Amino acid sequence: MKKQIIKGSKEHQSERELFLKNFKNEIENFGPESLQLVIKKLNYLCLEFDPYQMDETSQTVSNILEEFSLSEYVSNPFDFTNVVLQLLDITEEKIKNSSSKVH
Repeated sequence: MKKQIIKGSKEHQSERELFLKNFKNEIENFGPESLQLVIKKLNYLCLEFDPYQMDETSQTVSNILEEFSLSEYVSNPFDFTNVVLQLLDITEEKIKNSSSKVH
């Protein structure tokens, strides 16, 4: 039983890693304005969406969840929060790296 839990956890982790890698590839060619828009949408999601209270989801939040393919993570609030924070981190790192290349 313990092996099944560990195996399931590893599979879930590798799926998340693939999801994050795909996101990173997707924003690779985004310009500064597009990257700022990603940050704005993810921050909005952080402020306006409570994964513990999913019954009260606005249309804007639903659109953002769909746009970033986050729907599969909302069933586990801890995973959801982790993924959103990692998306923010990836995007902020991309902005930082892009601005350092300009200067």
